[in-house]
Amino acid sequence: LVPGESSSSERQQRLSITKAGSSSVRWVLGQAAWSLQVRCHDPAARPLQLWAAEIARKRGRRIATIALARKLAGILYALWRDGTRYEQRR
Repeated sequence: LVPGESSSSERQQRLSITKAGSSSVRWVLGQAAWSLQVRCHDPAARPLQLWAAEIARKRGRRIATIALARKLAGILYALWRDGTRYEQRR
């Protein structure tokens, strides 16, 4: 869930999302992000939904879903790395 890049010394070109890593993990993260946007009615998920809605307004729903999947991956990695439980910050 990272953007590809084709850069030289003076220019930087961003490419589409790469297919690096496990395809099943990418698929599960995408499904979790989609479900969070469409089906989740939990008030604790509201900040992430609003964040994704703002991206969807600017760039489109599919890009917002992938951005949310990447954000979920970052949260899950931090939880795994630190061995902590998720606690939403206000």
